[in-house]
Amino acid sequence: MTEEQLLPKIQPKEDEELFHQIFHLNLAIKLIVNPDDGQIVDANKAALEFYGYDKQKILSMNIWDINILPKDKVLLEMESAKREHKLYFLFKHKLASGEIRDVEVYSSPITSNNKTLLCSIIHDITERKQAENALSKKEAQLRTLVQTLPDLVWLKDCNGVYLSCNHRIESLFNTKEIDVLGKTDYDFIDKTTADFFREKDLATMTNNTVMINEEEIIFANDGHTEILETYKTPMRDSEGNLIGVLGIARDISNRKNAEKELIAKMEEMQRFQNLTVNREIAMIELKKEVNELLNKFGLNEKYTIVHDKTN
Repeated sequence: MTEEQLLPKIQPKEDEELFHQIFHLNLAIKLIVNPDDGQIVDANKAALEFYGYDKQKILSMNIWDINILPKDKVLLEMESAKREHKLYFLFKHKLASGEIRDVEVYSSPITSNNKTLLCSIIHDITERKQAENALSKKEAQLRTLVQTLPDLVWLKDCNGVYLSCNHRIESLFNTKEIDVLGKTDYDFIDKTTADFFREKDLATMTNNTVMINEEEIIFANDGHTEILETYKTPMRDSEGNLIGVLGIARDISNRKNAEKELIAKMEEMQRFQNLTVNREIAMIELKKEVNELLNKFGLNEKYTIVHDKTN
């Protein structure tokens, strides 16, 4: 049984010695507070070490001296704790050194001399909050990065259900991200295209490899068409279990158009070269004919024919 479960069941007037022994165990930081005026009535050794005060000093203080949250908020929550058991609160407590620590406070009413007091067990969760904040910051940075990318980015689970997407997917389906999540491609596009997407997703998961393909897509927001180069890769959790498919698609319409223009120009140059070569061959043949006619009449040849030595 935990201390949180045990303390509310023991009333000082019923077994003061047992309560005192449990209260002063150093397993957790403990305070007893008068909820009417906030006066600290008792503190165990762990509390003295945590807050950095001696026993005489901390008993001359009230909860407002260590809790930096607004007084009315703390009073409201202490009033709630008087009526209910097993209530958790998140506070910020100030230590003697001036350092601010995030704490989780479990408060439960106890009765002493016909007066209701609050016995609180306090857990220092500063490191946990810092880790949560750091994680939230990283998640926010990642989300900002994904949302500002010009590419389409999405994550689907193994059944093709959208777990996440960016603004470009919103444009593709002409709806908000919140309306995309929990749905599949079949909810937004024609079955033939949705079948094609699903086929590529399954191939990615089955082959456990990155799949690359090109596809021409019509955007529902304004009806424009883009040629997309799509990369799909299987996603796994920290234990290596397959959780879905991550997709990134880049608009390569300009590149494809440039390739078409380049091919067209090369074909035009080839036609021009063929015409030039054919014209040169025709001129050589004509010169040969002129020289043959001159020879028949006993005249000197007019044209010198240069033969290609490479042939």
